[in-house]
Amino acid sequence: MATFKGIKGFTVQNLSSDPTTADSVGQFYFNSTSNTFKYVQPGGAAAGTWSSGGTMNTARYRMQGGAGSLSAGVVMGGATAPATAAVEEYNGSSWTTVTAYPSAQPDIGVCGVQTLALCVGGGSGSGSNLTFEYDGTNFSAGGDYPTIASRVAVCGVQTAALGIGGQTPGSPTYVNNTFEYNGSSWTAGGNYPAVTGNGSASG
Repeated sequence: MATFKGIKGFTVQNLSSDPTTADSVGQFYFNSTSNTFKYVQPGGAAAGTWSSGGTMNTARYRMQGGAGSLSAGVVMGGATAPATAAVEEYNGSSWTTVTAYPSAQPDIGVCGVQTLALCVGGGSGSGSNLTFEYDGTNFSAGGDYPTIASRVAVCGVQTAALGIGGQTPGSPTYVNNTFEYNGSSWTAGGNYPAVTGNGSASG
């Protein structure tokens, strides 16, 4: 049977903890504490581990998701008791407060990228069926979501998105609706196999 040493010419280091020094970037090793193979990424964090990022400017919860990537992310609204309209962008190390969301809302479904994000519904008051498009600076109204909903799992991009499930605000009723967005309007798709809320989606 082939061995790693026979293929690569060296044995894998066996370490009890992840290395933290800058000169360990690119190092491949076996962590005997977690029983996993790992390597150290640029920046010093081991692949397969979490590391602390910057702290948000507005403490909040009930964010249904965000848009973007590790180095260019954005989050919308949330609950701070009461709800907040605060929007923050992340650059990979710190958060910046930017243009506020059109209304204070928790449970907004969000997808896309930092400069082309799509935001759906919300759970403040009697709820919302509004759709907003974000260009990295401003919000503009999109086609209304077909039903008033919060906690919708949204995935895709601003011109080709999918909304799955959600909750009727003010009630414990969850749904299995699926709607597709083409950049201007929503149309019904096939129902999700189960009623769901607080879900997440990607793609």
